[in-house]
Amino acid sequence: MRLLRLCAVEYGGLHDLNLEFNPSVSFVPQVSLRFFVGPNGSGKTSALALLAHIFSHLAADTQPELDFEIEYELGERQFKVTNRAQGGASLSTAPIQAAIYSRGSDKEQWQPQQWRAGGEGWLPSWVVGCASSPTTRLNREFISAPVAHHPNPAFSHTTLCGPQDGLLAVLALLVHEGEKGTAHHRQRRQVLAQVGLDPHRPLAAFSLHISRAQYEAQTSTQQAHLKEVLSQANVLVPVTDVPSADGDFYATFDVDEGFATKTRQIGSSPATFLRQLLAWRRLGVVQDVCLVLNKQACGLILPDELSNGEYLYLSRLALLVLLRNEEDCLFLLDDPDSFAGDLWNAALVSDVLDQEARPGRRGSEVLIATHSALILTDADRRQVYIFEPGRTSRTVVTHPGVSLLGASLSDITQVLFGLDEAVGCYSAGLVSHALDDAHWPDREAQTAEINRLLRLLGAGFSHFRLRDKLLELEQP
Repeated sequence: MRLLRLCAVEYGGLHDLNLEFNPSVSFVPQVSLRFFVGPNGSGKTSALALLAHIFSHLAADTQPELDFEIEYELGERQFKVTNRAQGGASLSTAPIQAAIYSRGSDKEQWQPQQWRAGGEGWLPSWVVGCASSPTTRLNREFISAPVAHHPNPAFSHTTLCGPQDGLLAVLALLVHEGEKGTAHHRQRRQVLAQVGLDPHRPLAAFSLHISRAQYEAQTSTQQAHLKEVLSQANVLVPVTDVPSADGDFYATFDVDEGFATKTRQIGSSPATFLRQLLAWRRLGVVQDVCLVLNKQACGLILPDELSNGEYLYLSRLALLVLLRNEEDCLFLLDDPDSFAGDLWNAALVSDVLDQEARPGRRGSEVLIATHSALILTDADRRQVYIFEPGRTSRTVVTHPGVSLLGASLSDITQVLFGLDEAVGCYSAGLVSHALDDAHWPDREAQTAEINRLLRLLGAGFSHFRLRDKLLELEQP
């Protein structure tokens, strides 16, 4: 999966967007990585949400209710989906009310592509969204996605996994340890170590709230599949704490030493189990999930006892590890730097690029909307798209004029975020006030203030400026 072009007339603050992606920049062949940057309100999150809106509607065989055109690459084929007239040609009569075209990667002429229900053959296999806030437009697009309310979520080639599904991803990761020596096992242990979960038994137990009414409404095949999973539960307990849950029950699983032998029944692979959980939730069969985690420092805890940063990191990295071997995925990461410390931000790009190179494997697209200069020190300037706010009536997107890869944080904050110095406004104000001769009645008072600040300030350019000014003041 590799995005080539995204156009929309109007969506969430974006106006006449015409965003062309550089197709040639990639650190590793399995991942196409791009960064959206710009001030708050410039359209970064809206651009991610726009992609979620388009693909979630197309995957549900539903018309995206906006004027759009998108081009992307899957394997050796490029696709264009548009509801704009193409040279007078009429649009497809398919439910999506848009035309589909394809061509080879050698950029031959676009040819009409046959529409297939559920997007098989022309849509990404996964569209994944991660957001730091439940109120973002990206989160709302996943919650309201039409495929989420389809009576048979399994019909779609594309699996949607939004920010609200993070706990399901954590469950799928913790249930499947993987074979020792594999990349999955190594990456899983690294994630557990970062949040302090016990590497041998990070999950003590979990339970699924099952709706009996929705379970009985499924086909015999679907019931049999779920029944196979429920047969691994230690106990089934009637739900009594939810008044409307007539006949519902909790299926509780103890994750003990013998549980590893049951995981083959839970799901053939971590990604398969996650896909099953997502489908059961969208069908209403699984109403809720509860995990009991085992943290090394404090023992058994619930997920809401993790810090915001720990939970967001765990759910995001769970998805990256679970889907590392899946092809044609689209990841939409909104503000992953929120609630994260510098150590996690510094490792983000490495975490994304930690993929296994396999001949013939089709890669994935990862879009990151960020305010973090530290994250951007791992970006090629051609991967960075700057959203310029309010310059014209159209949304303007540019590239930075200088290289960011390995650049200093001060250079990036000045170039991308318009700061004169890579320091806070308060300390910058103190330095500026001390340096301004007009604020001081005499040299003695100014010298005393500069000496006071020199005792307080850390090393850096501000310290140098003050010492230089002090030398000037000491001249007769």
